[in-house]
Amino acid sequence: MHGMPSSDALLAATGCGLAVLAGDGTWQVANPALGRLLCEPVDALAGTPAHRRLFPGAAGRIDAALAAGEAPAPFEFDYRQPSGRLLCLEVTIALLGGGEGTGNAWLLQAHDVTRARRMQGALEAAYAQQERLAYGFSHDLRSALRAITGFAAHLQRQPLDDEGRAQLARILDAAERADALVRMLATLMHASSAPRAQGDVDLSLLATWAAAELRDANPGREADIVVQPGLRVQGDERQLKVMLEQLLRNAWMFARPGSPVRVRVEGDERDGMLELRVHDEGIGFDMQYADRLFEPFRRLHGTGEGAGHGLGLAIVSTIARRHGGRAWARSQPGGGSTFFVELPVAGAGDGT
Repeated sequence: MHGMPSSDALLAATGCGLAVLAGDGTWQVANPALGRLLCEPVDALAGTPAHRRLFPGAAGRIDAALAAGEAPAPFEFDYRQPSGRLLCLEVTIALLGGGEGTGNAWLLQAHDVTRARRMQGALEAAYAQQERLAYGFSHDLRSALRAITGFAAHLQRQPLDDEGRAQLARILDAAERADALVRMLATLMHASSAPRAQGDVDLSLLATWAAAELRDANPGREADIVVQPGLRVQGDERQLKVMLEQLLRNAWMFARPGSPVRVRVEGDERDGMLELRVHDEGIGFDMQYADRLFEPFRRLHGTGEGAGHGLGLAIVSTIARRHGGRAWARSQPGGGSTFFVELPVAGAGDGT
């Protein structure tokens, strides 16, 4: 077509490092971007199997692909420029012309992913730091709180007047609340940073399990919790169990006083995602404050209305995001609430 740029012009214009290789490994042409990346004159790259000189750690893989006539999966390797700077390069090799065999030309693409790998390393270091902090919360801080509780319990066995017993009761209550808060902070940190073991997860089974545990912990409260069978997603079973525990506990805490706890757990699949719904008939909330629900330590109700530490729904939102989904809610004061969580259906692939 008139006015179309030549292949040489396209190679020169692109910012990606490109080279065309013959089936025997000879570099037929390389573009300026690749020359800049490798700190090599473009003319010195053409006419030789330059990868054998420049990429000693990856040359065997490239030659094996050319000999087999099959494009390998993209791979990374370290490349040291003449200045001494070390780069991480990602290389992709594709067969040109759509043919098969070793007589065809191949396109080699090289991308500098050094910054991305450094950022990934920094992210992994941050996750490791979070894990250490979570361990400190769950072990060291809780050990201190258990010591406080133990000493207070010992003092309770001593002769005390009414004021002394009242003060000790306050100490024990505060220590118990602090211990619960520490546990939830550790859970939130684990949800944010723990690696996820992907698998096909039966959400219906996990919800039934979490509901049974709530009933066992609160035997004096009548509860009607109905779980739709067959709800399956792709994800980490341990984290999803924690998520359902928080959702059901939230519905339990904000049930109408003096009425049975009534909860329905159901869902529908749409475009590869399951929309999980946890509907309760509790006291509800004003939707103008809905954006606060999933933030840590933000509460819409006072402790007299069942409010806890303000971390449960933040954990729900964090786990949903870790699975590539999201969480939101709808409600009205006195009209119950519905909490929604979007998760990938079983077999739909990994989340982020």
